[in-house]
Amino acid sequence: MAVLAHPTYTHDLPRTIASLRRAGLDGMEVYYSGYTPTVRAMLRRLARRHGILFGGGSDYHGVPSMQQPPLGTHYVPLPCSTSCAPCTIGVP
Repeated sequence: MAVLAHPTYTHDLPRTIASLRRAGLDGMEVYYSGYTPTVRAMLRRLARRHGILFGGGSDYHGVPSMQQPPLGTHYVPLPCSTSCAPCTIGVP
């Protein structure tokens, strides 16, 4: 499964997603501790538009010197993390 992490760092994201989708992209990271609710909503709309999955992660690397949220404290809606279908029900 091919999933794009940190899509907000991508230049011209809508065009890049379309290109990557043609190349086999399956999903992208939508739930990430650094994203505001507005950014998450924009990423969900983009994922739905391109028919790709969305999920997320804590971006926890276990490196004490990195500023990161504690492991297990980042919320990813359960339907997004347990299904191989686009998450659209009960998504905040």
